Amino acid sequence: LGGQLMDRAGGEGHSSATMAMLMKGTAGRTADEIALLLEPTGASMGSGAGKNSYYVNAECLSKDWREILDLMGDVIQQPTFDEGEWAKLKPRILSAIASADDRWSGEMFNRFHEAWYGEHPWSWPASGRAEAIEPLTADQLARCYQNHVSASSGVLAIIGDIDPDAVLTEVEKQFGGVPDHQPESFVVRQPEPVDGGAIYRQTNKRLAAVVIGYGPTVPVTDDEMATMEVMTKVVSTFPSGWLTVALRGDGPGLVYAAWGFHRTGLAPGYWAMAFNTDPTRAQMAIDRSLAVVERLKAERVDEDTLHRAISAAVVTQAMGNQSNAQRAIGAAIDELYGRGYDHADRYIEQLRSVTAERVQAVAQKHLSDPLIMIMSYEPVELEELGAAPQEAAP
Repeated sequence: LGGQLMDRAGGEGHSSATMAMLMKGTAGRTADEIALLLEPTGASMGSGAGKNSYYVNAECLSKDWREILDLMGDVIQQPTFDEGEWAKLKPRILSAIASADDRWSGEMFNRFHEAWYGEHPWSWPASGRAEAIEPLTADQLARCYQNHVSASSGVLAIIGDIDPDAVLTEVEKQFGGVPDHQPESFVVRQPEPVDGGAIYRQTNKRLAAVVIGYGPTVPVTDDEMATMEVMTKVVSTFPSGWLTVALRGDGPGLVYAAWGFHRTGLAPGYWAMAFNTDPTRAQMAIDRSLAVVERLKAERVDEDTLHRAISAAVVTQAMGNQSNAQRAIGAAIDELYGRGYDHADRYIEQLRSVTAERVQAVAQKHLSDPLIMIMSYEPVELEELGAAPQEAAP
């Protein structure tokens, strides 16, 4: 457990930088030696930090599992946080931060998350902020790792063509020394409530991009997750989703791309619709999008639409759980979050049990008082949205 939720003001991106250093050398292996060990086997290994957790993952042929497990144990328990390796990695992280707004979608979501999450850690990209990374030293990264990572807040999942008894024996040998303490306790910080309204952000990109967010919704561990996902598919399954039809199929197309999504984690997140368009069409596209939400709240989804949405949700879930690597990651995360390692199978049944009544009830519960973020290179008329625009420089 950890990731971005462990970052604090002034330390934006520290968790991500810390985990990126794990593959850069251990007490017994240099970064080059780690790469040379992996290359001839065709195995892969990586480390990182997400919104809610840290991770190290690996994939290899079943005949090589002992060697790769030994390397993983070394990477997790004996990272050196070498100053020279950090000097090479830091410019790459700073470059990623500098380019975070290069694409319109990156800029759009970065601005929306700043507005939605405020001082919460999810308000900044996982790579962090330059002013927090620039003065960071390798010794500080080592302390961050020692303070945040422990056996008591971790899960190890291994899936494949293996002998479970042999694997368990090796795991006990390789990971028995992982510290079972965490000086800095993990706490799920809750975002502050967000006021609805409209925000305008100027951009130099030749388009208008819009995010219409609702919430707070529910954390990823909540029983409403399945209904939220089916509701999302009702809106955005191509080509018959309600939002897709409203913006791209009902008369002249208003947008280039449009989709609905639910973004959450161990803390509550938000449900949103997003699209990009020409500034002259933004107002009409926003009006039609808001009408889609009102429709979700006012009427029950018909059986055909519900069936398509459930099928799409089941397919998405199944496609994300096909390979051994996907299954191992999913099992570890589900166990870590308290849902149980077999949650993926049970979740499909939860999706299939969603009813039209539940979709309507969830829409009525969560989809009100939206925050609308409009990013455009030309001003967009906002008076009819019922909130005055907040101007911002490019």
